[in-house]
Amino acid sequence: MSCVNDQVTSFTRCVLGLMDLHAPSKTRIFKHPPHPWITDTVKDMMRIRDDYHRQYRALRTSSMLNSYKDMKRLVSQAGKLYKGSSPSHVAAAPLPGARVARLVLTGPPFHLSGLY
Repeated sequence: MSCVNDQVTSFTRCVLGLMDLHAPSKTRIFKHPPHPWITDTVKDMMRIRDDYHRQYRALRTSSMLNSYKDMKRLVSQAGKLYKGSSPSHVAAAPLPGARVARLVLTGPPFHLSGLY
């Protein structure tokens, strides 16, 4: 190995071989195709809903239960809205609970009944 390029190639081959050995890439087979109506906004809303549920289970307060139920209702409405739409409309359609989701993401947990 007199050339620098040969040394770099050898080093790269060695490092990639170690990566393949210790962290091989795996292929995944999906039984069902992904649902196109679950957009990033809906995923964020689902994450918020799950956070409310975790907080309710920890605190057991009625306000957290109401917040969880309200978020659950919003996620359900968003799913129904997008599920009936064609894929081209899903990307362009405004989500009724998106404003609420943005407020919830940036602020503390609160009751959502007056916002929609």
